[in-house]
Amino acid sequence: MKFLSLLFLFVSLNVHAGNDAFSQKPFTVGGGVYVSTLGFDDATFQDEEYSGLGLSLGYAFTNFFAVRGTYFSQENDDFSDNTSKGIDLFAYFGSHLATRGFKGYGGVGFFRDTQQFTSSSETFDGLQLGGGIGYNWDSVALDFTVLIRDSSDYEARLNNTEEMTVASGSLIVSYRF
Repeated sequence: MKFLSLLFLFVSLNVHAGNDAFSQKPFTVGGGVYVSTLGFDDATFQDEEYSGLGLSLGYAFTNFFAVRGTYFSQENDDFSDNTSKGIDLFAYFGSHLATRGFKGYGGVGFFRDTQQFTSSSETFDGLQLGGGIGYNWDSVALDFTVLIRDSSDYEARLNNTEEMTVASGSLIVSYRF
């Protein structure tokens, strides 16, 4: 009997929240501009800048917690033979992640970046921290996200003795459903 009472209470709460639940659209699929910068603290090295496209898939578990995966493909802005392809996985907390309105968020994630140079390639991976802002309309979302990557893998593989700052940013337009 207690089970049926709890079940009835659960169903009642879901029906009561039903009006708001219809406005929630947890899935997003989109694409847009994706850029990355490898910034060298030593002025004798020139910063490496990449730009290209990103394709993303996201899911908001609640209006306050979501995850997003982005596949990116970029070219070096100075040397078009150098390319960068990879993925970003990002889990974040914020507001209005599944409903209409302005949203802001921050979180942690993982990246894998494979850079193809003229005669070789290197794969870099690690953790990243980031945040973003955006707006959700009824069926469209706009997100601007900045991620700061752990630079230790880049420093080690590029034999760089100087500190580096590695960041990526994206401006993504998505379909919400």
